[in-house]
Amino acid sequence: MLRKALLAALVAAAQAASLTSLKTTDADLLKEAFFGGDCWTIACTDVHDKKTGANLLEKALDDAKAASSCRGASLQCGKKLPSGKTPLQRLGIEPPKQKGHPLLILCVNGEARPLNMDEYARVKEQSATPDARVLSKTLVQAGLAPKPIVVNDDAAFNRQCANKRHCLVVSFNSTTSDVKAFTRAAAAVAAKRRLLRVVLVDGKHGHLSLQKALPANPATALYARRLNANEQAALQAISAKVPKAKGVSNELQASACGASAIAGRDAESAHLNFESKLIGPRDWRSRQDAAGLVFRRGDAYLSYAAVARGLAERELFGSDASYAAAHPLVRLGDTTYTHGAKAFRGDGFDSAALDAWLGPFLSTAADDRAFLQLGLTGLAKRVKFKATSSKRP
Repeated sequence: MLRKALLAALVAAAQAASLTSLKTTDADLLKEAFFGGDCWTIACTDVHDKKTGANLLEKALDDAKAASSCRGASLQCGKKLPSGKTPLQRLGIEPPKQKGHPLLILCVNGEARPLNMDEYARVKEQSATPDARVLSKTLVQAGLAPKPIVVNDDAAFNRQCANKRHCLVVSFNSTTSDVKAFTRAAAAVAAKRRLLRVVLVDGKHGHLSLQKALPANPATALYARRLNANEQAALQAISAKVPKAKGVSNELQASACGASAIAGRDAESAHLNFESKLIGPRDWRSRQDAAGLVFRRGDAYLSYAAVARGLAERELFGSDASYAAAHPLVRLGDTTYTHGAKAFRGDGFDSAALDAWLGPFLSTAADDRAFLQLGLTGLAKRVKFKATSSKRP
């Protein structure tokens, strides 16, 4: 009997959860844990908690569901990385304010945050007792597949989408079409792509600021990306190079193709892009809706700022000698792109088609110019959600 009990104890010890020991020198594994998308919970071992956090995490991971939902690890969170920052500084997390409190960091879906006390302890009035069962439930919940989020105002859209590195906006109008197929496709993509935030926008509540540029389909998908510093710098430098236009010397033309469809492109590609969204002739004086358009006159591509100045000078002085002179479409330092976007224009709106289309956007690319190679449109401002007014006349 004693022998059986001893054997059972040995088996239990062998099956007990063990934490992955992360090192600040292992950049690849740290990147995977912090930002890889899968669920990791990291116990900081240098916060003077007498290993409370690490021991608690090990016990929580003895639960089979918790262990299958989230990986556990230990790390000296105050030790410097090769960059000179500590892991806490890299993640923007403060150390515990009170001595003896554990610090458990939850990393999932590309984001990291410290666990709240009620996520790992039984809290009652003024006391809190660490409890592995409470933490197990937290880990199981954290490991669940992400679901699309419904947004009905711009504050929620900014928080849930525009402020994220990768976001997929699925927009439709539930008053004019059956949306079950669209929401199912969005849910399937969200469950598979943990690094991607998926939001649903119903046209009966409002529309996106880029709505006019999206395909006029029952449902549309827009990939939005918050650019990192390297992408911003690379895009700004490339966009400073503007090819010569193939326009008519005395004719002013406009296109809704966007500046990124011209800047940084070869002359033929820029010409085709401009022609693809050419706008008919009209009076361009004092038009607020022209600010985002690209203009062409002769061999020059122009911003509306250049066009407005030229029009004013011609009207005031009867001459357009300086029209288009020293006013290229973009110049280095003129435009800072903070976001990028691209609309889905494939055949069929299903999860397989969307997932295949999204793949290149979410893959890791060492080249900061990959942004342009993906064909994304650079945006100087984030996409916004414009809610339908509820006021009645």
